[in-house]
Amino acid sequence: MSTEQNKAVLRRWMEAWNTRDVDVIATLVDETFAADLVIHSFQPNAPGGREDIRQFVRNALKNRPDIQITIEDMIAEGDRVAIRFTVGSTNTSTGKPTYRHIDVLRFADDKIAEEWAAPSAEITASTAAGEAHDPVAVVKALDAACNAGYIDRVMMLFADDASLKDPVEPKVYTGKRQIREWFQPQMGHFHVTSTNHRVTGNTVTWLGTLTGDIVKQMGSDLIEETAEAVVHDGKITSFALTVVGRKP
Repeated sequence: MSTEQNKAVLRRWMEAWNTRDVDVIATLVDETFAADLVIHSFQPNAPGGREDIRQFVRNALKNRPDIQITIEDMIAEGDRVAIRFTVGSTNTSTGKPTYRHIDVLRFADDKIAEEWAAPSAEITASTAAGEAHDPVAVVKALDAACNAGYIDRVMMLFADDASLKDPVEPKVYTGKRQIREWFQPQMGHFHVTSTNHRVTGNTVTWLGTLTGDIVKQMGSDLIEETAEAVVHDGKITSFALTVVGRKP
């Protein structure tokens, strides 16, 4: 399928939720998702197959009968589609929470075969109008996009004038063009696992563990890094990585 066809499949699935009809949404599960679907999620009990998704639909509509999904961004390249969307009530003034989600999906044979789901960020009625952003959700979305090998989704998370400090060379990359050039050769060749996220104001620090082809090329099986990112209005303005350990 073309990228536009993949986007159409995903859009049909997302917009079906706004019918709030369990039967309508459930009938689309087999048409939308592959039988061997794999979901990578921050949630320990995320759905892992078609029947799990149907049960997820039932539970979600039971808990949020006035659910409303709004697609904010959708970008496709090759067999991947990245989507940013909000899930909330039909009227946020009621005080019911709204959640922002960022997912990356891989398509195969006309269906979603794999999904990387970044943590959702809650937006309350009082902050929705101000477009509040959770810095930890932003950096976790960065990890999800990197692990999915999706460069455009990575770049969506950086401000135009952002800076990036290289973890190996004493060099700083400035602006989206230079940061893209730094990320591009690495995409699809590493996997990052992050832990111990800590927030001070707009600054997030955390620990990262890298594995993959690039790490092996550097003579290691695993590299440990510390990371720091400054996040403003949902965009990373400063990103610094420091290597703290290697395992052969």
